[in-house]
Amino acid sequence: MSTKWTHAICNDCWDARNPNGRTPHRLKDPEPEYCCFCNEPTISGIYVRSDPEKTPCKGQGGRLHEEDG
Repeated sequence: MSTKWTHAICNDCWDARNPNGRTPHRLKDPEPEYCCFCNEPTISGIYVRSDPEKTPCKGQGGRLHEEDG
C-alpha cells in the first residue's frame, strides 16, 4: 500500500504515537514492509495518514524503496 500520504507503521511506533492505548485498524493479510517512522521490518498491517514532509520516509516508504535503487 503506497501513496505519499499513507505510511506503514510498526506496532512499537503505533504504541509510541498513541499512548492512550488506541486500537488500530489493521489489514487482514498484511505484506512484509518497512515502518516509515523507524525503518524496521513490519507486518503490522497498520497505516497512518501523515504529511510526507513530516515523516522520516518523506513519502517514499521505508527501506524497500532504498533497495530498489
